[in-house]
Amino acid sequence: MLWGSKVVPRAIESGDFERLREFQNDLEIEVPRGGEPHRLRSRTEIASYFEPLNEIGSAFNFATAPKDNLETAIGHCGLFNLSNSSRTAELGITFGDRSCWGRGYGRDSVGVLVDYAFRIHNLRKITLWVHSDNERARRSYEAAGFEQEAIGKDHMWSSGGYADLVAMS
Repeated sequence: MLWGSKVVPRAIESGDFERLREFQNDLEIEVPRGGEPHRLRSRTEIASYFEPLNEIGSAFNFATAPKDNLETAIGHCGLFNLSNSSRTAELGITFGDRSCWGRGYGRDSVGVLVDYAFRIHNLRKITLWVHSDNERARRSYEAAGFEQEAIGKDHMWSSGGYADLVAMS
């Protein structure tokens, strides 16, 4: 099992789907993540999304749990778009449990994922995209050694206007 100082990424189980659905249907959580405009998702859609990801071999996804309560998912994280030939992947992370915000769980999760990617999977580069206004996430990524690599100007529609996405690696 992977262990951080505060969190433990673990397998996503069917019992996590309802909690993950709550997180993904929350605008305050989803809008800062970037990506496609928000839409409500059912528990079935969440299950259909998460169940096959680890089977295709191009992603590793985990529920994130605090060390003192491994049964409760406070978010999810993972590596996706893995390339065996270039030894690269993209990183994604979501924390839906507001009681965990600002307490170092995100920073710890990123550190565990980076270690897992480099040490276990022998990757050479990890890239992520972050909404330019998501300062909390950017600080977590910078603390884990990520640096800004590029800016996608007006790359996404967010909260009534176009917003920049920052590429970090």
